[in-house]
Amino acid sequence: MSELSDEASEAELLNCSLTMWHGEGQAASQQELDIPLDLHTAASIGQYEVVKDSIERGEKDLDQKNRGGWTPLMYASYIGYDTVVRMLLQAGANVNMSTPEGQTPLMLAASCGNECAAAFLLQQGAELEMKDTHGWTALFHCTSAGHQQMVKFLLDSGANANCRLFGPKRKMTSAIARWHSSARPLSDALELAYADRLEAEMQELAIQLHKRCEEVKGLKGQVSQEQELRAVVESCLMEQDVAWSNAQAQLQEVQGITRSAGILLEQIRACQVELASRINQEQAGSQELEIRAQLGASPEGWSPTLKALSLPELSVLLEECVGEMGETLCSVNRNLERLHRPEKGKAVRKQP
Repeated sequence: MSELSDEASEAELLNCSLTMWHGEGQAASQQELDIPLDLHTAASIGQYEVVKDSIERGEKDLDQKNRGGWTPLMYASYIGYDTVVRMLLQAGANVNMSTPEGQTPLMLAASCGNECAAAFLLQQGAELEMKDTHGWTALFHCTSAGHQQMVKFLLDSGANANCRLFGPKRKMTSAIARWHSSARPLSDALELAYADRLEAEMQELAIQLHKRCEEVKGLKGQVSQEQELRAVVESCLMEQDVAWSNAQAQLQEVQGITRSAGILLEQIRACQVELASRINQEQAGSQELEIRAQLGASPEGWSPTLKALSLPELSVLLEECVGEMGETLCSVNRNLERLHRPEKGKAVRKQP
């Protein structure tokens, strides 16, 4: 039964196939459960062994119809039990019997897209162009149900895509069938023009769909690139922040070293003054006052007893101060060089 039929639905057809049903309620006895399945029910639920035993006993007519007008072969073809279909056909079941609506097992298999069952039916002589009471062929049924592989299979098997029906359904089916095959063109000029226009529109829709898919793919690529760029920018900003923090720490270190260098410079000056006072005795008075003033302002708390030191001791002290000053200046130069050339060539952000 076609999915587009007005007289029956798939659920109704499945209900027709079940001639025995145990509902809810009291538990059934073992004797009730031992009721054997009839051939129609066994074929509809794929009970291969039951169908085989029934055929071997020869008790049932394989072409007998139930109250719904269906044979076991129709059920197996519709549901898609390929092994049951093959066994019934080998046992001699009539391949072209029809339901009250005129549907053959091939039409039922086509409406559900059961290609293997359809292949077995065609091998046993099923009529491909047979029509039901609505004038639908097997090709029309599978096309209406949207089974594209079945459409291709039937067309490859010789189905006629130019079947004579009336109305837009026939024209739509013909156009779809032609879309999936290289069937010969329609004979009727009016229907040919209609189908060609419909096919052209379908091709245009396919082209537009392909373009939209390409656009979506391109947009996805752009979004991915923007996400990668954003990640790179965020990483650069984080590295810049780290570099800025390092630069601030180095500047603070340089400031501390500079303060120490200033202290050492004052000490060196004091030593120089004292040394000069020792060498130049003529300026002893004025130089002595200046030395005392400078030593009193020393933040390191030097002892104001430089006069008690001998010249060699003052020379040694002056050399030590000069050495410390040299180390301090080297440290300052290293920090300034690091600030001038940050790590990895990253430019240090200026303080706002």
